[in-house]
Amino acid sequence: MKNVKNIAIKVWVMYMLISLLGVSIAVKVFAIQFFAEESWEVQAQESAVQKREIQPTRGQIFSADKLLLATSISEFDVRWDSQAGSMDEENLRLYIDSASYALAQLFPEKTQEEVRTDFQSAIQGKNRYQLIKRDIDFLQKKTIQEMPFFNLGRFKSGFIFEEKRKREKPLGKLANRTIGIHRENQKVGIERAYDLELSGITGYRLEEKLAGNVWKPISDDYIQRPVEGADVISSIHSEVQDVATTSLENMLQRHNCDWGVAIVMEVETGYIKAMTNLTKFEGASGNISYQERMNQSILTRTEPGSTFKLASLLAAIDDGLIDITDSVDTGDGTHQFYEETMRDSDWKEGGLGTISIQEAFEKSSNVGCALAMQRAYKKNPQQYLDKLSSMGLYNPLNLNFKGEQPPIIKSSTGDKRWSGVSLTQMAIGYEVQYSPLQTLSFYNTIANNGRMMKPLFAQALSRRGEVFQTIEPEVLQEKILSNSTIRDAHIMMKGVVERGTAERVLKNDSYSMAGKTGTAWAAVDGSYINKKYQASFCGYFPAEKPKYSCIVVVFNPQNGVYYGSALAAPVFKDIADMMYAKEFFKSELVSEKIVDTSLPASKDGHQSEITQVYNDLGMNYSSSSQDASWVFTETGDTQVKVKPKTIKKDVMPYVVGMGLKDALYLLEAQGLRVNISGHGTVKKQSIKSGTSLANTSLVSLEMSHNN
Repeated sequence: MKNVKNIAIKVWVMYMLISLLGVSIAVKVFAIQFFAEESWEVQAQESAVQKREIQPTRGQIFSADKLLLATSISEFDVRWDSQAGSMDEENLRLYIDSASYALAQLFPEKTQEEVRTDFQSAIQGKNRYQLIKRDIDFLQKKTIQEMPFFNLGRFKSGFIFEEKRKREKPLGKLANRTIGIHRENQKVGIERAYDLELSGITGYRLEEKLAGNVWKPISDDYIQRPVEGADVISSIHSEVQDVATTSLENMLQRHNCDWGVAIVMEVETGYIKAMTNLTKFEGASGNISYQERMNQSILTRTEPGSTFKLASLLAAIDDGLIDITDSVDTGDGTHQFYEETMRDSDWKEGGLGTISIQEAFEKSSNVGCALAMQRAYKKNPQQYLDKLSSMGLYNPLNLNFKGEQPPIIKSSTGDKRWSGVSLTQMAIGYEVQYSPLQTLSFYNTIANNGRMMKPLFAQALSRRGEVFQTIEPEVLQEKILSNSTIRDAHIMMKGVVERGTAERVLKNDSYSMAGKTGTAWAAVDGSYINKKYQASFCGYFPAEKPKYSCIVVVFNPQNGVYYGSALAAPVFKDIADMMYAKEFFKSELVSEKIVDTSLPASKDGHQSEITQVYNDLGMNYSSSSQDASWVFTETGDTQVKVKPKTIKKDVMPYVVGMGLKDALYLLEAQGLRVNISGHGTVKKQSIKSGTSLANTSLVSLEMSHNN
């Protein structure tokens, strides 16, 4: 009986314990299900292995003449996994000293002992992602991979090369703001306009999370391989851009101007062949330079002054209210419009008296043009505004560039800003505001017989040299004025160059030009008191059959000269002279390929890159040394011969004929600092090839094109 009692007690105790265990399990399940869900989600997100995005190589931007304007250069961080699964401890002990020595020789900013300490601390801390060296270039990476221990491969040595992409502009400041900026939260220019095409397709791979929120690739394989971005063939021509930049910069420096703009457009297509934006910059030491810091061509709207006289007079001519042969009495060069006195530039010499409207335009008579417009529209000024609207002068250009704003111009005489002098002020280019590109677009339309084209900054998209999309010209307005009005415009603008304000600068016997000078007071905070001026010239060439249009704007010259004929017209002439001398008037066609079908000459460079291009293009070539990293090429009629280029440590290599990127790789790998003059291909090196570099740290390169 006693035994039965003991058994019963034990059963009840076991029952209670099991019941308590069951209740605790139920409570735990309940807590996990209803209270710990967020915690589990966080842990899942922090899983040691995840599928991670891999950004593709961004496409390149080329000039119309096939020079590289923007590219992504590979840089690498070298890291070391001290716990690599296939690493042999015997190899580690054997190679750690030699690896430290080799790295210290390649990167002398650290001693062998300091590098060895990095390795030892990684071993002691079981660090799987120890930083060894940041921002090495491709050549340095290749050198490291050939060193003992490193050459065992990633899994046996534990070394990881983490690739990064750095955006570079090989031609420096040339067209810098037009090419634009590629930043995560601030893209501008072509980089922004064609960001989708340049970006490519994101890839994915598995990566392992290490301490410190550091992610390490598990292998070199991809779940989805990234697809490189397309290349953009811009409409910018490097030689036109170069002369526009150089001539404008010289003018700005000579007259201590605030900023200046020069734009060249192809009349028939709207392709922009050059766009220069230079703004004065004062350094810490007080030295003045001009840099491409803001796209004034698109972002800045100012009162155009006399260049707007063309639009005003053409409106009245097309409405049949005036004729270019009509007479207008300018008197002594001054006239009172209500409470405002208007003056011509030569009023102190007694004025022009009675002249034709054509002469008023050619001599840029403010009084003559204002009186002509008053005669035409005094009874119905709204008709003038409506006519300007029908000519497309109220609309933005719908650029795919960031920041363009519509012109500032009154659309109704009911506008509270409209006054008794608004008609005559607008007639000569005040009380309206346009960007330089908007003004050029109107003049380009006149040159194109009234057909308004959208300004374009790119001609085609390509991938690996093959054009897969041509960016066709786009018409904004088919016809803005009648043929007879356009004919009168050509007559008046050609007269400006042959007899008018630009005669002294632009008239020549080689070819003809047409256009209009502009000189305007620049309003500062709504006031003209400070007497800042804007000088401009806008026109086209050749006058008989226009091929290119161009505008030059110079803002706030401070050396006492401020007329458009003296500041802007000479820059216009430099650009036109160069294009005429280079026979730019011949038809320019976008090829189906960036590279001609005939065998092209190649710059010297890295064999793998050169032969990859030849393979992609299906070109016939032969290599006399497959193992050589650096080569030079000899182009024959039917075959390109690829020959090894000898590169010795601490000996000056021969880099003439190489592109800047490859030359820099070679020279910087030799520990040299490089001074560069110009752009293009290396034409001359200051140190003769074969010279010992034991006591040398600086070399100068002269490139094929001057900056």
